[in-house]
Amino acid sequence: MADIELVIKISEDSYKATCNGCMLPTDVENVVQGIKNGTPLPKGHGRIADMDAAIKCIEDVEGNDAVWTISLIEWACSKRTIIEADSNS
Repeated sequence: MADIELVIKISEDSYKATCNGCMLPTDVENVVQGIKNGTPLPKGHGRIADMDAAIKCIEDVEGNDAVWTISLIEWACSKRTIIEADSNS
């Protein structure tokens, strides 16, 4: 069976309990609901980054130098990549 990359949202307490192997029934339910409500990432996705960092860099640029702007976007994304690109496209 193929793997799936999934973004989930759970409480910090449930996350810590899961990592420590000390889950209570409420933690189990929180994790199960997080998985059920999670967002699957599409196969072949690119890098997922904090685009607010890239936008901040672009806002600081004066003028319309496209090459410089693209370089700033690349730099910001390389520093703030959250999930690497999927190489299994």
